[in-house]
Amino acid sequence: MHNLFIILVYSFPFAFLFHVTEEFFIPGGFPRWFATYRPGVAQPILKAFLKRNFIYFMIMLIVAFTSANTNFSIICGPLISSGIMGFNAFGTHVFGAIKTHQYSPGMVTAILLLLPITIMTFILAYQLHVTDSLGIVIGLLSGILFEAWQVIKTKVVNLSSR
Repeated sequence: MHNLFIILVYSFPFAFLFHVTEEFFIPGGFPRWFATYRPGVAQPILKAFLKRNFIYFMIMLIVAFTSANTNFSIICGPLISSGIMGFNAFGTHVFGAIKTHQYSPGMVTAILLLLPITIMTFILAYQLHVTDSLGIVIGLLSGILFEAWQVIKTKVVNLSSR
């Protein structure tokens, strides 16, 4: 079971790469769809999205390699990364597709990769006693707060543009 947990942690950056590939190489792409989902945001700039995703990818690489190689001593890293991935998958892609009645670029990998990896990571972390309830809460809150930050940022942009 510990090996499965390690595999999940190592899968974060790869799942994220597949996800970003779907977001940017599907016709229309995520930035254009995102402007439909959150219309108050100024037209997204592809360079900013690529920069942000590169930073997220590097964080996931660091989390994967430091956590998996330290015998789970830095367990909050995988739970925080997983929480952010899971809530991005659900909050942005699944909920956004429902709200806009359109395919959200990234939704397929969100459903097939990010959500299952997130759920399995939290379940295994708890079952293997590599964290306690507090670690689970920290990971989930990280995802919730990250999504909330995206929504608040959109509302602030809307208010300032009036």
